[in-house]
Amino acid sequence: MTQARNGSNDTNQHRDEQKKSAQTQQQPRQGDDSVENATSWFANAAVRTGLTLIGGVVLLFALGQAVGLPLLELVTDALTSQTGQWLVVAFFAVLLIGAAQKARPAG
Repeated sequence: MTQARNGSNDTNQHRDEQKKSAQTQQQPRQGDDSVENATSWFANAAVRTGLTLIGGVVLLFALGQAVGLPLLELVTDALTSQTGQWLVVAFFAVLLIGAAQKARPAG
């Protein structure tokens, strides 16, 4: 009878260990969660930035056509200058800084 109880206890302990390991596997790691949030934020920001740029290009083209001025060409010339290129680099640097701040754990 003692052997039957020991066998039963071993089975219960084995079940408890399986439940604990399953719970541990289901719970995301805290570090992974912050990286996942930062990645999601950066992806959302990239998509929104891309859509905003496309919208701005279409807007400049349409306004230029409406008033008879090459607005899109003027903006393109400004951004392809050396100062304009550095402004574009600075904009992307701000995006990266925002992503880094999002990835940093709170506290």
